Amino acid sequence: MKTDHPLIELRKLLLGYDTHDLLQAVSALQLIPENADCLIRLEALAHTVASLPAGKMGKPISHSKLRHLCNNEPLACNSIVSQEDPFDDMFTTAIPFHGGSYTVFPGIATASEFILSHLCRGLWWYQKPFSDKQFLGKAYDIIMVILLLSDEIARRAGLGRRVTPEPASRRKVTVPNANRMNCLKAAVCFERREIELMLRSRGVERHTLGEFVVEAGSVVIEDYRINEGSLLQHPIVVDRDRMVIVLPGMLLAVARHVLIKLARVHNVVDELVERYTVALWHTIGLSLQHLGNVPISIPEGNPLEIRHAKEGLFRFDTDKLAYILLVTDTLDNYDDTAVCGDWNCTDCGVQIVRRFRDVEDRVFKTHGHTNEMLFIVLLLFETLM
Repeated sequence: MKTDHPLIELRKLLLGYDTHDLLQAVSALQLIPENADCLIRLEALAHTVASLPAGKMGKPISHSKLRHLCNNEPLACNSIVSQEDPFDDMFTTAIPFHGGSYTVFPGIATASEFILSHLCRGLWWYQKPFSDKQFLGKAYDIIMVILLLSDEIARRAGLGRRVTPEPASRRKVTVPNANRMNCLKAAVCFERREIELMLRSRGVERHTLGEFVVEAGSVVIEDYRINEGSLLQHPIVVDRDRMVIVLPGMLLAVARHVLIKLARVHNVVDELVERYTVALWHTIGLSLQHLGNVPISIPEGNPLEIRHAKEGLFRFDTDKLAYILLVTDTLDNYDDTAVCGDWNCTDCGVQIVRRFRDVEDRVFKTHGHTNEMLFIVLLLFETLM
């Protein structure tokens, strides 16, 4: 590996401090709405801290020192800060699930709350039960453990649902006063016994948490890159028999990732994607109708041959129609080692164009009064691979 990795020098600067205190501190900073635009930087800091020796006792880091480290090189170097985009989501939101509604942190993983909530709808609010009951039971455990932890962190931190991000000027990391910082540190730290009781109260198997956990000191800092690193798959760090949720904004994305890996093991990927697609299409239909777009039948012709796709025709003016085509990732080449990535959907491009032309031809032949037709293609799941 290159010796000029920006975080190697940062790691040296942190060696004199208490590992557990640093783990809590870097997580606490991510619970501050003013830091929403700086999450890439804090994610890099979290990876650095998780690479420090486990159980290492030392002095707690001062607020002034923490502020300096977050806003100056090597952490605030151009290669890291240049990757930070304006936060374009709610800082907190809520997901309805068994037992109520749970406050969650969407983080910077694209559409993490939207994807997971629609996966839940597809799994449990479909017209017929899922075929594999064992998979469904494990899926419940995976989602419930993440929702319980997220909701408890938000409760402890005093963060309600739909908190808006409040980016600070000049994209500087904000370090709060001592009282607030201590409250946020406590919000992200759990004794093993606490978590066991929490999971038991909802009938969740204790071993489910293992999918999300990594030991302090086991992270190799040289392996960190933007969107790559151990913590992106394991956002919970164990140190001194306590667990720190070091990347609270990644919990939803990791839950989705673990769920897809489980579906591959159980050979139910096609069923999962189809149900997800149906849930998405239901939301799209409701949204369009809410805006006054009336659904009408597509003229009969060739069937839709794109896998896991849905289509509809909507009237949005007396002489104007909109054809909506929803295409979701088939997950055929899903990378089990990457939580976030790209979906290469170039192969379906020809099919989409062919479908557009086919529907256009049928519509103008059947609806002679139509003067204009809008074609919209929605590609969803593109951030899963």
